[in-house]
Amino acid sequence: MGPEPDNTPVNNPDTGSKATLKSEWADRQRTLGNTQRAVLFKNFPDSFNQSLHAAHVQFIQRHMPAAAASLLDVGCGFGRTSLPLKAAYPALSFTGVELSEEFARVYQERIGPCFCGSVSDFTTDERFDVITIITLLMYLSEDERDREVARLGAMLKPGGRLIVIEPYFNFLTMMRRALKLRKLAPTGGEVRYFSRDELEHQLAAALPTFKRLETRLFGMPVTGLPRLHIGIAMAIPN
Repeated sequence: MGPEPDNTPVNNPDTGSKATLKSEWADRQRTLGNTQRAVLFKNFPDSFNQSLHAAHVQFIQRHMPAAAASLLDVGCGFGRTSLPLKAAYPALSFTGVELSEEFARVYQERIGPCFCGSVSDFTTDERFDVITIITLLMYLSEDERDREVARLGAMLKPGGRLIVIEPYFNFLTMMRRALKLRKLAPTGGEVRYFSRDELEHQLAAALPTFKRLETRLFGMPVTGLPRLHIGIAMAIPN
């Protein structure tokens, strides 16, 4: 779930209704299908999205714990990151959480069970070795982010890993704000872009016992600039 927004960032957004967000995601899926453009940058070349996608997957793989048996993909979409991980780790079991009904159906058909609904409504007694959250926190208010990150962190097994990738607040977003470029509204309406310090601080506050393993900034192919996403990997103590 969660394409990189295409409009002016709003750093204290009022979260849109779940019904509106779900409807807009359904429209995007119908228009773009089960493709990287549907969940990343719809107006960029496929080669660009593929490069960014590969960097995301490599970041997750770098922080997979040894002998991991289960992964929870929160905001999984059609399984953009779970599909290559399933191929690389055939013994790994996958569970998805996805708001879009069609994406959830495709995920369940291709990868594993998928809860269709808001992350705030997802509950389980299962504990996971890895939890990924990719471009989903950007839709939540600050209080919701704190609550959901803490709740998801409690679903990890000892020694488990939490991997978060969200939009990065860069000079392009500042330019869009300054020029009031709002012609390309993102799915879900207003969203949040994160600075490095802000996202690190928010995750540390929600998960005070976790150790941060790495922070990475993801940028354009070849040059690495501008930086578009920020990734943070964290580990729960054994």
